Amino acid sequence: MTENDGTQHDQDQITQLTVAISEQLEAGHSKRALIERLARGGIQYQEAVAFVNEIDRMRRTQHRNSGLWNTIIGTILVAVGIAVTVWTYTNAKPGESYYVVWGLVAVGIWRVGLGIYRLTKWKGRSAAQREEDTGRFGV
Repeated sequence: MTENDGTQHDQDQITQLTVAISEQLEAGHSKRALIERLARGGIQYQEAVAFVNEIDRMRRTQHRNSGLWNTIIGTILVAVGIAVTVWTYTNAKPGESYYVVWGLVAVGIWRVGLGIYRLTKWKGRSAAQREEDTGRFGV
């Protein structure tokens, strides 16, 4: 095995560990438990704290960005749906039909709701979870 192969192998292990920790955080495992498990596995405690905190920060950023994107797209869909409905209504002559683009509006409202949920998901953490995240690990 060459030095480059060893570096790639190390990088693969870090990637696998990052994915595993991210999945465990998403599943509701506490940061404290993950940090302690890493420390028992031979990683220095402060490095384990920094590693888990960085993974959690990246996860939160991803959720926030996803929430923002869903909110923007949903708002655009609602606006387009309403605009098309109003435009077809105002251009319809008496007795003619017009389009009510309710599906586009409904999907837009759903996307806005999903976006708001993702944006606010992390603010609804319990006091115990916030204490664990901030008080014990210097986050």
